[in-house]
Amino acid sequence: MDNPQDWPKLQAAADYLSVRRTVRVSAVVGLFFGAIATAVGALPPSMPLLAACGVLLAAAALADLATAHPVALAVEGGALVVTGLALFMITTAQAAADGGGRNVAHFALLGLFQTGWGAMALARLPRLARAHAAHASPEVLRRVAESIEALRAASSARDERVVEFTTQDLHAHRHKLRLTPLGALCLLDDGREVAVVARRDISFQPVDRNAQGDEQRATARIGARFLDVRISREDLRRVQTWRRGHAIARRAAA
Repeated sequence: MDNPQDWPKLQAAADYLSVRRTVRVSAVVGLFFGAIATAVGALPPSMPLLAACGVLLAAAALADLATAHPVALAVEGGALVVTGLALFMITTAQAAADGGGRNVAHFALLGLFQTGWGAMALARLPRLARAHAAHASPEVLRRVAESIEALRAASSARDERVVEFTTQDLHAHRHKLRLTPLGALCLLDDGREVAVVARRDISFQPVDRNAQGDEQRATARIGARFLDVRISREDLRRVQTWRRGHAIARRAAA
């Protein structure tokens, strides 16, 4: 984190680790849908193409679980969309021929859900491909993973290098920064997103300096993102002091 020339590799490693978590969840769901498609395609009247797509989907999902490779994700996402659409069309056609039925409707809805899940998997593909193309070494991945886990466990109450704040939409979301002399490791959106951001690209501006209480509303800029946040007065003072280039503590408080 102390050498800006390393930041692109660190960000690529962070992207890979972040996307890998969601890809593995997607792979588990892909295995489930692959089993359903294979079973539906194998049952009379048999549909070999649907069964083959189910087998392909299950194989790609297993590959994603093992490697989180862009090719495996592309195959998995495409197979999810194809089998989902096929399941929807087959079941709706059967419902029209047989006069409908609750079970048929359930399978049709399952097909639509599967199609949407496949589209979301494909949406992750560009980010995973960019991170994979950066060829982060196992050592860099290990170092970044350790830094992320350390930040997850850290608290601004115990470590003066850490800043915590929240945002609110339908739910409250927690965010953390670990400050270094030239930048910060950012754990955003309840830990789902990780970013390595230069100090000059981070700022916190109070909304109402005369507000009472321990918390302060502020507008935060973190890279290209602008957030309406709530932050403790102590953490706000800390990040503003750091932003001006003043030294920060190098050790956790006792």
